[in-house]
Amino acid sequence: MKTTTKRNISILSAVILSASIIIGGTLAYFYDKQEITNPFTTAGGAGTDTGVDITVTEPNYDPDTSQDMYPGTTITKDPTVTNDKGESYARFIVKLVEKDTDTVITDKARADKIMKTLFYDVKYATGKGQTLDTALGYTEAQLAALVGADVKTPVNPEFVLDTTRGGVGEYYFNYNGTLQNGDVKKLFTHVSIPSDWTQVDLALVGDFDLKVEGQAIQKANIADADTAFTALDGELATTP
Repeated sequence: MKTTTKRNISILSAVILSASIIIGGTLAYFYDKQEITNPFTTAGGAGTDTGVDITVTEPNYDPDTSQDMYPGTTITKDPTVTNDKGESYARFIVKLVEKDTDTVITDKARADKIMKTLFYDVKYATGKGQTLDTALGYTEAQLAALVGADVKTPVNPEFVLDTTRGGVGEYYFNYNGTLQNGDVKKLFTHVSIPSDWTQVDLALVGDFDLKVEGQAIQKANIADADTAFTALDGELATTP
């Protein structure tokens, strides 16, 4: 009789927004800050009235579906930014941390393995049905075969990995362009644990928290995205 070792994986989503006026030197930037946290586990292994007003939600995420996940489980998890006012540069930060701590996971093999569970289903995100079915389990090969016209991994191709910020275990994804009034963008749509993951795979992944932050800063009076994000980095670094 084969004995299986259970491992709990806790995944949190911390969504951060901003909408207060911060004055630094001669510049005043509009940005917003708000946080929500949604925990879930696996087994087997909005803004104020300013120049920038965004909402970050997970509209189709049901916390009940994320309890006691196991290999072969696919759930809907869809960090989404909605631009409610103005024009802004936006980004998401995906952070992999040790369970119940803020210690970033810096083991590259482990971080890469965790990131392989995140998928962006184009059909689902655009309301045209779905490619990933939460009633089905997928092997790694089946998930890889789906990564094409309809499914991207790990995130929406409209977001570009920022190679100058973050690093292993902390990934900055910048929106490629600016968010216009009424724009709605999802970073990813599903978390899928491959059905053929072994105890070796689960041991490598271990227990962890997945934190996702959404941030935006005004476009007005800022030359380009890199200048905007540098300014936002500075504002957030000095804000309690």
